[in-house]
Amino acid sequence: MNSSLLQLEDYGLTDLSIKWEPMDQNTADAKSSTAITYQVAYQTDNPLKYKLTLEFRHLIGSAEGKDHLSVQATIVGYFLFQETMTPQSRERAIRINGLTILYGALRGLLLPITAAFPLGFRYVLPAVDMIQIIKAVEETKKAAPVVGENSARYRPRIKKAVSARGSKTVKP
Repeated sequence: MNSSLLQLEDYGLTDLSIKWEPMDQNTADAKSSTAITYQVAYQTDNPLKYKLTLEFRHLIGSAEGKDHLSVQATIVGYFLFQETMTPQSRERAIRINGLTILYGALRGLLLPITAAFPLGFRYVLPAVDMIQIIKAVEETKKAAPVVGENSARYRPRIKKAVSARGSKTVKP
């Protein structure tokens, strides 16, 4: 796909929570879970303008149930497509390219914030296969679609959550 067909016009964090407590480096019983939720909408008066909301959650805790790391973030991006793209192409591009762009932007925002934490802690988002996440989301959408609230200017497309490993659906 030609990158000029999809343009990120603006993006920003709408929610961020990071809780960190030092953990013994020898702790082998740490359990980790990651979930990504997203919502796609297009502008009602211009269907070439899309709003993409990505919600990210990552928890690392011990077998005793104590959370050592909790990261929750919501980032919203506004995208513009060229008229030459079909609606089907836009729907595919906003998911694959749009989510990848916002996930990369979120990675770039979290690293410098966590670099200020004590003991040299710096948080880097885990690597995910966005295509696998989207496939899992689409499968769960067929079973039970969920539509979230949006501003009046944007009409919702889809809202689903799935773990980064694609094995478990998470309700927002």
